[in-house]
Amino acid sequence: MKLKLLLTAGLLVSPALLQVQLARAQSACAPVTYEAENMAHSTGGSTPGGWNIWANGNISTNHSFDGGSKVITVVARGQAAAGVAAHMEVNVDGWASSYSYSVVPSAWSTYTMNVEVPSGTRQIRVSFTNDYNQNGQDRNLYIDKVIVGCGGGWTNLSLRDGWKPARGSGVPAVGLIDGIVTFRGGLDGTSATSDVPFCLTDGHGAPGPDYTQYRATDVGFDLHTRAALANGATGTLQVHPLSRQTDPDLPETEVSNSYCVRVAEDGVGAAMGPNAMAFTSLDGVTYTKSAYGAQGGNAVRVSAVGDTWDVDYPWRGTDGFILPDGQGVYAKPVNGFVRFEGAVKYRGPQPAPALLFNLRSDLRPSSTVYLPVALSPLNPSPGQIVIQPNGDVMVEGALDAAAAGISLDGTAYSVSQADGSPLATLNWSPASSRLVRARLANGVVRLEGAVQNGASATIGTLPQSMIPAQTVYVVADAPVLAQPATLRIDPSGAIVVVSPALGL
Repeated sequence: MKLKLLLTAGLLVSPALLQVQLARAQSACAPVTYEAENMAHSTGGSTPGGWNIWANGNISTNHSFDGGSKVITVVARGQAAAGVAAHMEVNVDGWASSYSYSVVPSAWSTYTMNVEVPSGTRQIRVSFTNDYNQNGQDRNLYIDKVIVGCGGGWTNLSLRDGWKPARGSGVPAVGLIDGIVTFRGGLDGTSATSDVPFCLTDGHGAPGPDYTQYRATDVGFDLHTRAALANGATGTLQVHPLSRQTDPDLPETEVSNSYCVRVAEDGVGAAMGPNAMAFTSLDGVTYTKSAYGAQGGNAVRVSAVGDTWDVDYPWRGTDGFILPDGQGVYAKPVNGFVRFEGAVKYRGPQPAPALLFNLRSDLRPSSTVYLPVALSPLNPSPGQIVIQPNGDVMVEGALDAAAAGISLDGTAYSVSQADGSPLATLNWSPASSRLVRARLANGVVRLEGAVQNGASATIGTLPQSMIPAQTVYVVADAPVLAQPATLRIDPSGAIVVVSPALGL
C-alpha cells in the first residue's frame, strides 16, 4: 500500500532549516598568505620560520576585503612563563571584536576566526598582550603567517557536563556565514549531568577555543531556536547571554559560564527530556548575530499591529543600551533570504489575534510560507508562523502559548528563487507555486519550497554536489497540523520524513 501524508496541504521545508556540510571540497577563491617576517612590526625580531613578538606589541598587514564571509587563520606557537601561556589577540580595523587566544603549544598550530568585514582595505593586526621576563622565565609569542581565506570556517564546540559527539553525526561545531551563526553536528547526552552541552565562552584566559565571534551582539535575556531530537521529537536550544554588557554587576563566576546553550524538549517543560538526551541535532540551528554593523546593515524593524503584539521583554530585541536604536523585532535580507530576529509577546485583551505584523513589499514571498517557531519562552512549545504574499505574518498553534511569547530567531525563508538547483529526484508533488530547490553557499545547503502527496517517506534526493558526508537531522514544518516535522538527510542524498508519522 502507498503511504499518504496526514498533512494533506503539504510538508514545508524552510530554506534555513537544512544545514549540511559538504562531503567534498567545493571550489573557492584562492587564499591570500602574509608571511610574518614580511609584515609591519612594532616590536620583536625574526626567528626560524617566522617572527618573535618578544614584548607587548603587534605585527600587522593591510588586506583588500571584497565583503562577505572570510576566515582568517593565524599560524602561531607560544612560550609560556610563570605557568601562563602567551596571549594573542587578532583584530581587523572596522570590526567590533578582538579575538583572543591562549597560545599553548610550542609547535606551530593554527588559530582561526570568522569575520563579516565590509569591502575595503583594512588592517589585520596580531598582538601579544602579556609579556613576562623575570627570574629566567621569558614568555613570547611566535607568528609564522596570516592567511585570509573565503567561506565560513568552523570552530569545534567544547562540550561539557557529560555531553559528547553523537556517533554517526558530524563533529559539533559552530561557524559564521554571512553574519549568521550556524551550528552543525550531533550531541549525545545519555551521560549528561545538566541540560547545558556547551557555552560560547572565550575561556577567560584558560586554553581553549575563542567563541567571541559567535555571540549575538544585540540580545536581551535569552534567544531560542528550534532543533531536531531523537525519535522524531523536536525541541528548543536556548542561548543565555549573561555578560558584563547585560549585567555590569555579574560575578566573575557567572561571566565564565555566560552564553551557555540549554536544551529543552517539547512537551516536557523547560527540561532536557529523554529524546534530547538520546540525540540533539545542531544541523539547521542558526541565529542572526546582529541587526546592525558589519553583520547587519539593512535590517528592517517590523511594527506590531495596534501595539498589542510588542517586543517580548526580557527576550531578544529588548536590550536597548546595546541596540543603538532601541528595541525591536527585525527582518533582515541575507543573500536572497529573509531572516527574523527577536521575540514578541501579546499585551492586549484576550483572545490574542493571529496577525503579528506586516512586512514591506520587498520582503514578501511570492506564495505562502510556513516556518516553525518556539512559543512561550519560559516553557517552550512548538508553533508556526505564516508569511502571506501580502506581507501579513501570522501565528498558528496554541494561541495562549503564543501570547506568552514567540521567538522568531532561527526562522528564514527565500524571497528570490533565482539561484538554486532542483532536487536530483522529487517523489512528492510541489504544494505551491514556489519551486522545490536546494541552494548551496559557503558549504551550507538550504532547502526551499513545499511538498505534498508523497507515496513514501522519501521526499526526494539532493544533487550530488550537496550530499552530506554523514546523516543529518533537521526541523521542518507540517502546516495543516501546525506542528514541527523532522527530516533525515542520508549520505545517499535521500531526504526522508521522520515525523509526523505517515498513514497507510
